[in-house]
Amino acid sequence: MAFQYTSQTDVGRQRTTNEDAVLATALDRGYLLAVADGMGGHARGDIASETALRAFESAVSDAPPSEPAPERLTAAVIAANEAIQHAIETNPSYEGMGTTLVAAYIHGQRVTLINVGDSRAYRLLDEGIEQITIDQSLVRDLVTEGVIDEEEMSTHPQRNVVSQALGTRDSDEIDPDLYQCSLDGTLLLCSDGLTEELTDEMIFELVTGTETLETASEALIKQANENGGSDNISVVLGQ
Repeated sequence: MAFQYTSQTDVGRQRTTNEDAVLATALDRGYLLAVADGMGGHARGDIASETALRAFESAVSDAPPSEPAPERLTAAVIAANEAIQHAIETNPSYEGMGTTLVAAYIHGQRVTLINVGDSRAYRLLDEGIEQITIDQSLVRDLVTEGVIDEEEMSTHPQRNVVSQALGTRDSDEIDPDLYQCSLDGTLLLCSDGLTEELTDEMIFELVTGTETLETASEALIKQANENGGSDNISVVLGQ
């Protein structure tokens, strides 16, 4: 069966602007999925996320076919970071904008993922849901250092502070995380607007309880909104 995918983004119930952007497309060799969660408010986080995904997609598409996926995605992240910085240089009113980025490149039965910030990638298998990426965030660093435990992460007052974001530092200081896995089950990329409102168990039940990827993405966003919709909500699914 051919790879299937869908994407959806929603402003949520408590924001007036959607600073998220999503990407789900077929390439000459494989598929590319991504979620970017912009930040900056009046500094135009929506511009940051859209700029990042355009530059990221272009860089991945233009890379030599022989270039390994990890190197291809890393170079694309650098291109996305430079594109945001160029936009800021061109329009100083954008100063302060930035974005997270989580992306998956699917080639055959292999998935290569790259992550900057706290948007996440999950894999949903028959036996349950698996978080693939590790948040690049202040609270995750605090857990690693033993200052707080896992249970305190979801209620910590600084849980939305990221330790890495595109556009906020020079490219040689950007340190993306790379992951690889097999294309089993259903792949989910999402912004924290989803995970702020839904537990992993809720996500698993909603996705596995629907017949298509489109209805699954609609169900996830509907439930996140019903649970508060405190932020923009973005979902990309593939299988």
